[in-house]
Amino acid sequence: MTQVPIGNRPIRLPDRRSSAEVMRITGLIFGVAAPFIAYMWVSASQLKGEYHLSRLVEERRQLSRDHERLSLVRDALLSPDGVDRAARGKLGMVDEDPGELTLGVPPQPKKKDAPAPPAAAKPAPAPRAGRRR
Repeated sequence: MTQVPIGNRPIRLPDRRSSAEVMRITGLIFGVAAPFIAYMWVSASQLKGEYHLSRLVEERRQLSRDHERLSLVRDALLSPDGVDRAARGKLGMVDEDPGELTLGVPPQPKKKDAPAPPAAAKPAPAPRAGRRR
């Protein structure tokens, strides 16, 4: 370094050689630190992706369990016993005796003494639903 006297005091001036040395050390530090920082960034991104993947896998397992459970419920409801339970419980339907089943035709008299209804008798048609105004 060179010295310049200012006011009877010697002042040292930086030489160009020391500036180049500072730049070289800074470049060396950056050259060593940059790959390490990039490695840490990639590792953190990979770890974040693995956590996200594990959450998705757990959610898929839960959805598969729910699907299995709902399939069993659907199968139970669509079985003849399930339909019968739903008809009796929710809709209030009951079993009819075979003699009570009419299917739109009046029942035949059970006694042989009673006169039979005329053959041309038909049940009254149901009223048609028209448009409301």
